[in-house]
Parts: sequence; C-alpha cells; structure tokens
Amino acid sequence: MLLRIVLLCVLLLLMAACTSWQGRGGVPALAPPDPDLPWRLTGRMTLGDGRETWHLGVDWLQHGEYYQLLLLTAPLGRKVAEARGDLRRMELALPDQPAPLLGEPEQVLQQYLGWPLPLAELRYWLRGLPAPGSEAAGLARDPSGRVIHFVQRGWSADYRWPAGAAVPDRLFLQSGPLQMRLVVDRWDAAPELLEVTDGAQ
Repeated sequence: MLLRIVLLCVLLLLMAACTSWQGRGGVPALAPPDPDLPWRLTGRMTLGDGRETWHLGVDWLQHGEYYQLLLLTAPLGRKVAEARGDLRRMELALPDQPAPLLGEPEQVLQQYLGWPLPLAELRYWLRGLPAPGSEAAGLARDPSGRVIHFVQRGWSADYRWPAGAAVPDRLFLQSGPLQMRLVVDRWDAAPELLEVTDGAQ
C-alpha cells in the first residue's frame, strides 16, 4: 500500500517529429513560448518515504489541462501505472486492478489514497514555476531569475538549471516523509504526441 501511495504521488507530481528543447549534453535548452503548448518530458525518478526507495522511468505528455503519464520500473521497463485525463476526469490504470479507476481526479485519489493531491499545480512545478492561484512561500531565484526554491500547498520544491537553460533538469519535491527526485533526460515540444483528448472527455 505504501508503494502504491508513493507511486500515485509521483503520478500526479504532481501529464511524428518533435521540436526538441534538448541542448548540448542532453540537458534542456529552451522552454515552450506558451505554457499551454504541448510538451513531453522523459526522465528518471527516485522515490522514497524515509524507509524504502524506488527507481522509476517516467514519460509525461501534457497539453494544457490534458495529461498522459506512464511510469516504468527501472531498469526492466515494466509498466507500473498509467494515467490520462484532465482536471475534471481521470482514468487510472494499475497492474493489480482489473479495470481502470474513473472519475473526477480528486475523488479517484481520495478513494484510492484516502487523501487528495494538488493535481492542478503539478504541471507548473515540473517546469520550474509556482502555480498560479495560491501563494508560494520562500520563493528564491538564481542570478538569472530562475526559480530555485519555493513552498506551495504543503510541498517544497528545489531545482537545478543547466547553464543558459529555461527549463530545469533536476527537481526535488518533498511533503512530509514523501520525497521525489526527478532527473530530466529530455524535454520536447510535440503537439502530435498527446492523444488524450478523446479518452479524457
């Protein structure tokens, strides 16, 4: 059950040719000009709760409110969880469930976890941005003006940015005992990659 909770925290953490944002050495170089443009993130996650640690691969597609997220075991690449939907509806598929869980995201998570998670904020946090609509405490920036730390909705976020980059390549999130470290291998701007609209509506 604990592994299930941690995986779902990350699952929300917390969604043809591509226009690559990847710079020299595989680090992100450019952010999308509009935050609502489709993007894709691939990378690696380390999850822990102070007692156990898990290592996962992640493939996250996002277009505005719509998301599609796949978590894989490392290094074997077996699917751990898959979610798709928007801020109003989620479809959550897990290997130990014969059918996906469907419903409003907060209800699905409340049913499965027993407590809600800040779904709306996560698509901003991944890109190094505090989410609009709620205060971000302890906001700190580097000399280039990029965010390196803030606390929002009970989660603390810390970032590392490659030289000259406008999207981060390292993210550390923590809320209580739950911790997640994300290493971004690639950012892409990919309008044709996201196909969640039909399934999410």
